[in-house]
Amino acid sequence: MAAGENDGPAAVLAQPITSLEAFIVRVPLDEPLRVFGKLISSRDFVIVRVRAGEHIGTGYAFTRGAPLDQAVHDQIAPFVVGQPIAAIRQGWDAARAAARMTGECGSYARALAVVDIARWDLLGQVLGVPLWQLWGGTASPIPCLAIMGYYRETDAVAALRREAERLAQAGYQRFKIPFGADATLDQQRLSALREVVGPDALIALDAGAAFASCKEASAAWAAIERYHPAFLEDPFAASAWELAITLAQQTQIPIAFGESIASPGIMQRLGSASGVDIIRP
Repeated sequence: MAAGENDGPAAVLAQPITSLEAFIVRVPLDEPLRVFGKLISSRDFVIVRVRAGEHIGTGYAFTRGAPLDQAVHDQIAPFVVGQPIAAIRQGWDAARAAARMTGECGSYARALAVVDIARWDLLGQVLGVPLWQLWGGTASPIPCLAIMGYYRETDAVAALRREAERLAQAGYQRFKIPFGADATLDQQRLSALREVVGPDALIALDAGAAFASCKEASAAWAAIERYHPAFLEDPFAASAWELAITLAQQTQIPIAFGESIASPGIMQRLGSASGVDIIRP
């Protein structure tokens, strides 16, 4: 009989994690994409699996070119294997503390995050409860946003138009595209996108840290404001998070930020009343 079948919740949650594995999967793309200045011909994912008895929790994420599987095995697994299923926060804190000499940001933060995802998935599997319910959510529909319109080497506007038509036909009403690499091209792309999806669809812009100052970001936003974008994501690098707060507080531009932030303290600042408009943890 598998452990936990006739045990109470406390005994079930005290079961130890017996193994952790991480591996990378490469998925070739039919057509290369230019993502914030880099040509991408494939997508690499790190897959993490944590096991406790018969239960398996799974997490995955883009590697962004980093050897995340190695970081998981060498730096994080010692704080996970053998620990209770429910000790998610304790393991996370211990792994972060162990990185104090090399830094908890960058690829280490990404590796730690994918392990965290797998551990939460394991907890949900063991309890037989979906995570949205475990976290206190309600069974209401969740809006879904289509990330699309990456810069193409050729036929950029027509390719975006075709993609938007396909997504709109599939029922999407919310879209997000890269922004900030080419002002003239951005005008053309936004015009085409708005023409396809109509005046009521939500269009968001991902700047991917394209700007160096609030003045520069404000000018770029003003140039395309007639297309009624919903928010500007990541106008600055993660290290310039204070600029994101300044832009959100001193202008009418809705700012989304936080994707590359590893510090809980900074995330708290971003999410405060004097922070940004949308948090992206």
